[in-house]
Amino acid sequence: MKKDLHHSIRSLIRNPGFTAVAVITLMLAIGVNTTIFSVVNAVLLKALPFQQPEQLVSVQKVAEPGAFPAIAGYQYLAWKDRTTSFDDLAAFTDNNFNLTGAGEPERISCAQVSASLFTTLRVQPLRGRFFMPEEDKPGANVAIVSERFWQHRYARDEAILQSTLTLDNKPYLIVGVLPASFRFPGEFDVWLPIALDPVKETKGDFFSLVEVVGRVKPGVTNIGAQSELSMIARQASEQVNEPSAVGPVEVVPLQRQLVSGVRLTVLILWGAVGLVMLLACVNVASLMISRTLSRRREMAVRTAVGARRWQLVRQLLTESVVLGIAGGVLGLLVAVWGTRAIGSLVPKGFTTSVYDLNSIPLDWRVFVFTFALSVLTGIVFGLAPALTASKVDLINALRNNRPCGLMSFGLRSLRGWLVVVELALAVVLMLGAGLLVRSFNKLMTVDLGFDRENVLTFRISLPRSKYPKPSQTDAFYKDLLRRLNALPGVQTAGTINHSPLEGHGMIAFVGIEGHAPLDRKKDPAIGVGVVDGEYFKTLRIPLLAGRQYDARDGADGQKVAIVNEAFAKWFLSGGDPLGKRVAFGCEESEGFCRTIVGVVGNIRQESITDEAIPEMYVPFAQMPMNGSTVMVRTSADPTALVGAVRNEVLAIDKDQPVSDVKTLAQRVDEVVAVSRSLMLLFTAFALLALILGAVGIYGVVSYSVTQRTHEIGIRMALGARATDVLKLIMGNGIALALIGIAMGVGGAVAVTRFLKAMLFGVTPTDILTFVAVSSLLFAVSLIASLIPARRATKVDPLVALRYE
Repeated sequence: MKKDLHHSIRSLIRNPGFTAVAVITLMLAIGVNTTIFSVVNAVLLKALPFQQPEQLVSVQKVAEPGAFPAIAGYQYLAWKDRTTSFDDLAAFTDNNFNLTGAGEPERISCAQVSASLFTTLRVQPLRGRFFMPEEDKPGANVAIVSERFWQHRYARDEAILQSTLTLDNKPYLIVGVLPASFRFPGEFDVWLPIALDPVKETKGDFFSLVEVVGRVKPGVTNIGAQSELSMIARQASEQVNEPSAVGPVEVVPLQRQLVSGVRLTVLILWGAVGLVMLLACVNVASLMISRTLSRRREMAVRTAVGARRWQLVRQLLTESVVLGIAGGVLGLLVAVWGTRAIGSLVPKGFTTSVYDLNSIPLDWRVFVFTFALSVLTGIVFGLAPALTASKVDLINALRNNRPCGLMSFGLRSLRGWLVVVELALAVVLMLGAGLLVRSFNKLMTVDLGFDRENVLTFRISLPRSKYPKPSQTDAFYKDLLRRLNALPGVQTAGTINHSPLEGHGMIAFVGIEGHAPLDRKKDPAIGVGVVDGEYFKTLRIPLLAGRQYDARDGADGQKVAIVNEAFAKWFLSGGDPLGKRVAFGCEESEGFCRTIVGVVGNIRQESITDEAIPEMYVPFAQMPMNGSTVMVRTSADPTALVGAVRNEVLAIDKDQPVSDVKTLAQRVDEVVAVSRSLMLLFTAFALLALILGAVGIYGVVSYSVTQRTHEIGIRMALGARATDVLKLIMGNGIALALIGIAMGVGGAVAVTRFLKAMLFGVTPTDILTFVAVSSLLFAVSLIASLIPARRATKVDPLVALRYE
């Protein structure tokens, strides 16, 4: 084996051109495979960073018609008290708070968790302690901070314990610091007790909504735990004023739940780079065949002096494995860069609760995978050439005759069929990329219903402890809008209770004058926006009928509403919507209290891909909201006003932070970030496949020209014209291209259906994409065949007749 290895290295060094092309091809293929495997490893294979992670489960409600979809706080409390299937059960939710009293005010992300969360996950604090059971009750203001927050706000000061945080004007005592690796249920700055009040949860009319995670006892199945929790939930619902039927409970492994949003995407990417790997193997195998053909005299001499066939196979396989390992080593370097590139492409909303996809590690699994892939690749692309070349015809080989049979050309050759497979794989990848490009282009041309350019958006959340009265909230926003409109470069400004393209702040099923009572199973929910100032003018949402809000629509004025076109068509298609009334924001005795005074155009609020749903806008003065998104249209770059906007807010309230500052265009870009990233990745894979396919067909035709030089000379000596030779040589390339494209189209019809969930406005069998990709690949194949074919037409017959 050592001798074979030494000989293989020397042989490869003597052929630097072949070695360089093969290693670079494998480097790229193994590099992209290692990169995507790093993502697969981080997301799907690596166990959760907790003790006995296989015991951790997520408890979810199965959404059913008429059932309350989320888990109510009283249900969690009942489970906590009565379950016998769990060692621990914990509840959590998320929130945001205004941090004041420690430098510039800041809006920070917080997780509100039960004291049992940390024992359920079996984690230890970096400093201090966790919550005690008696602190998980209303009135116990304690907090645990993240290591990042400790570094950012306290510069890792060891005196952080027993320090106080002021959140929404309430003091919280810091009792612990979590390690940097802890990210559950997400990447938060502060953890607070969820403090569910058993009296309010079971006796009141308001239910807290929570998520639940648990650690099942050894020997307890998920099905068994599921049955027990469903029974307890039904019993608990009978003791409270549950608004609807209690749906069944589903207990699923926590890891599966955490990666459910990214699992399909990661697997599709892995499948795509798997095709790239196969294509590279086929390409290098084709190169190996060419090289082994040129070594047939060497193989014959070895056989003649006593070498057995398995020794020849071993020698040739050793060379291919050396190539594979060399490509793997360099592929690791590509993977280091690739994981960083993937991290930069991963949008913020694409990360999971535990795994940080912006920083993908290369651990021992990745190195083992790369090594195994390198060795396996070497065997795969080297086996067929080795078996073929080791079967030596001594007489013909020693006479240096040209090859025949499997070593001939076109569709009669092994190498020709390898090129067909290359082209077929390239077609599949290119069609996948083409569909994603078409989908993304359609996504970017969707009419959102508003003008995204030159609009600055930011979030204001007024703490109820400081702004308990609606009049105080109304006064703050009125003053803020007045100040913003006075800033140089500001055209208009307005507010709404939710952020664009992030769903509605409220949805409702309300009574509508002239329409039958809404059926929750058939009628869509109505999105509710609470707007102030010149919101519609700021976003340039057209007014289709009636009027916009003005000074008449104050807190003491007639209750009014503006609806969108979808609302008017769905609920009031039989007549004029103006003057119709709706029962929203009314006292029960008032009935239809809110009069429709205007109709505006539709906007995409839930998502870009979903059609606009019926929407109703009410004036801020009649329903003040503590939290609102402020939108400012400017005449120039809106980001230049960020500093001035912060100053105006602080001038009104020195403790009020400004958060989530983005342009409206940035918000739209974030929504399409996942589609853009997938499109870019697939396009990169497809371009690599196109290059490999073109190189493959060029290599076959070029080698055919070299081996048929003698034949070409005879034809030309007998009177064949250059066009005749051109047709003869290109015929092989065109035949290979057509068969490869046909096979690829057939394979793509079966494969691209897995992309259906990622496509918008395009079917997985989009004819235009299939025709365009097939035409492009055929054109590239034609050019790749034409170059060596033109070289063949310039052969000197006298030289060719002497060629061997």
